Amino acid sequence: MPAKLASARLLAGGDARPGPEARQLAGGGGVRGAPMNGGSRKQEVSLRSEQLLQQGPWRTPSTSSPMTSACLAWTAARPSACCYPQSASMPTTCHGLPGMEAWPCCCRPPLRPPTSMPCSAASSVRRTPTSCASMPWLRALPRRNIRRSWSTLQVSTPTWATTSPLVTPSLFPTCPRPRASVPLQEKLERVILGSKAAEQHPEEVRGLWQTCGELMFSLESRLRHLGLGKEGITTYFSGNCTMEDAKLAQDFLDSQNLSAYNTRLFKEVGQDGKPCYEVRLASVLSTEPILDSEMNSKLKSYEFQGSNFRVTRGDYAPILQKVVEHLEKAKAYAATSHQEQMLAQYIESFTHGSIEAHKKGSRFWIQDKGPIVESYIGFIESYRDPFGSRGEFEGFVAMVNKAMSAKFEWLVASAEQLLKELPWPPAFEKDKFLTPDFTSLDVLTFAGSGIPAGINIPNYDDLRQTEGFKNVSLGNVLAVAYATQREKLTFLEEEDKDLYIRWKGPSFDVQVGLHELLGHGSGKLFVQDEKGAFNFDQETVINPETGEQIQSWYRSGETWDSKFSTIASSYEECRAESVGLYLCLNPQVLGIFGFEGADAEDVVYVNWLNMVRAGLLALEFYTPEASSWRQAHMQARFVILRVLLEAGEGLVTVTPTTGSDGRPDAQVHLDRNKIRTVGKPALERFLRRLQVLKSTGDVAGGRALYEGYAAVTDAPPECFLSLRDTVLLRKEARKLIVQPNTRLKGSEVQLLEYEASAAGLIRSFSERFPEDGPELEEILTQLATADARFWKCPSETPSGQA
Repeated sequence: MPAKLASARLLAGGDARPGPEARQLAGGGGVRGAPMNGGSRKQEVSLRSEQLLQQGPWRTPSTSSPMTSACLAWTAARPSACCYPQSASMPTTCHGLPGMEAWPCCCRPPLRPPTSMPCSAASSVRRTPTSCASMPWLRALPRRNIRRSWSTLQVSTPTWATTSPLVTPSLFPTCPRPRASVPLQEKLERVILGSKAAEQHPEEVRGLWQTCGELMFSLESRLRHLGLGKEGITTYFSGNCTMEDAKLAQDFLDSQNLSAYNTRLFKEVGQDGKPCYEVRLASVLSTEPILDSEMNSKLKSYEFQGSNFRVTRGDYAPILQKVVEHLEKAKAYAATSHQEQMLAQYIESFTHGSIEAHKKGSRFWIQDKGPIVESYIGFIESYRDPFGSRGEFEGFVAMVNKAMSAKFEWLVASAEQLLKELPWPPAFEKDKFLTPDFTSLDVLTFAGSGIPAGINIPNYDDLRQTEGFKNVSLGNVLAVAYATQREKLTFLEEEDKDLYIRWKGPSFDVQVGLHELLGHGSGKLFVQDEKGAFNFDQETVINPETGEQIQSWYRSGETWDSKFSTIASSYEECRAESVGLYLCLNPQVLGIFGFEGADAEDVVYVNWLNMVRAGLLALEFYTPEASSWRQAHMQARFVILRVLLEAGEGLVTVTPTTGSDGRPDAQVHLDRNKIRTVGKPALERFLRRLQVLKSTGDVAGGRALYEGYAAVTDAPPECFLSLRDTVLLRKEARKLIVQPNTRLKGSEVQLLEYEASAAGLIRSFSERFPEDGPELEEILTQLATADARFWKCPSETPSGQA
């Protein structure tokens, strides 16, 4: 289908529809939801959280955050390869299985009450419900292995629905060899066409299968991951767009002071042979004129650098209409004027397609300090755009964890002093530190294709430089990341494993706090505004890397994402991760989190060890055939590993070994006695270079530095390409997260939780939209059909497309 789209659901004040889906792949960890560990088998984790509903805001709707009332449904906006059936992954709407109205996203985040609660992890996902044998369509499965086949189908069902938010490869039904895909495809076809849904809607189900059946099992290179042109597939761009088209479109958008966050690009060729590009904005309105709307003047045709551009709007209008309707209702429950104005601006943004309105709403959100129930919504992260500029629609509702938030508040209070410890001159830091809100939250619902462990938003550079931002650590997501079994720990020395298990969680709390607040929250961009004025002194500011005056900067309309494009996300994550490693050595920071003496040293060691191991595990997300990285955080961690290896003196080693099973293995070693004497100076030099190149907008220098460290070769001594095979061989179990649903009974909200199993995960989703699921599904199908021509195979490309 064309997109994973958002609507909103009213939780308080009358409409008790459930919240949205989200998924986390592979090991639960990364600061922006990225996995810390790879995996092939699936493990579901569900956390108990009855106490959440005992807190005041849930029982007093009038005092709850408005987005508590407007919990988000299907997530948004064009990032994944599964958006249209040309993808190799399962389309977002597929009716084949009982109880599955649609599959836009596939998992739910865990929930944990503010006090620590143990997680309930499924010991095995290969359990067969006792009722499965009574399902008549199971006769379509192989008789000898009916229990195994049923379990495999359950586990695969949620993971087909979409690719990961931060990882670009498509997910396939179990097929170890290309030849195996034919019989597996036939088995799945029998299951789908033998289902209750097919009995009730035979033509519709058969039509969907005919549309996507072959493509689901396709191993064609272009359909296996996100990309542009021959490199991959994406529905942010029509299938005929290349990286050159994306660059041209960005130049056009910059010239018109238009943001790419809520746009898609469609390319056709006019009768005169010139390329014709449609820049389509997501909005409720299409051509309807609205007086005084700042968008009206933008909606027209342009000629730019020999090509024709046309700016339109109305993308995803039916779904955004539902978002707006529920946000309007949510305004009745705004606890503050800031919340009310925030919602009004979000409504304007989604109605008119205006990112400027969303910026205004984000400004009010920043000013709304310390709400008990926190929320955010919009086109936010650009990880999944192959060009790095377009945002994925997402939203969340979460409650404050007061105990952990107190530690983060202490960190915020110390931030100005800690910023002085960072290894760049004061001129490269913001003129004034704008004290942000930093809270630890327990997620009730996260609508998006993945669940982050921490967030630093909004992402608008102009707001971040002058207005500030908010930091969020998602505690119950982190709790899932902590779940580690000793026997499943890979690539660590035996003497490190117990220490790693004990301190991984606490050390990651420290890393997330530093990463978000002082990583993403630090550093200045040198800018020349539209009037020609600079935000830095050209005469006195010296580049510490060259000893010369500043030679480059950001012009009016240019942003970090638009200027650094394809490397922007990973580069920034690398900078933030490096800040976390660098400042975790500070005794003041360790004291804030309650660590002293030997415990503090263990926290530092495990934090650095975790990063080194993550850099090795990151190789799973590198594609040798395309010499490209598929995941921003993983690329960042590999770069840090390379920097620490380059430091030498035995600080870090990665050694190929043979495991006890006789198969290839590897072992990472970190000399804890050299972290401060060798590791810190190396990281200091690297971090200063990252910041200077970012501040000055030196794209050429930034690419040379970053892509140099990110290169994966088989050069000795590490031989990373060979190690990649070992990493794939030793992949850890993938975790899927089961979210609860909510229902309104009288004046109280009920929390509906599900067992930690594949069946529980499917049930969680199937009960998500009991009232308007069929309507939403019909809308998604219509949207897919309307744009289908833009993703035809080359041999099927109609006239008018290049």
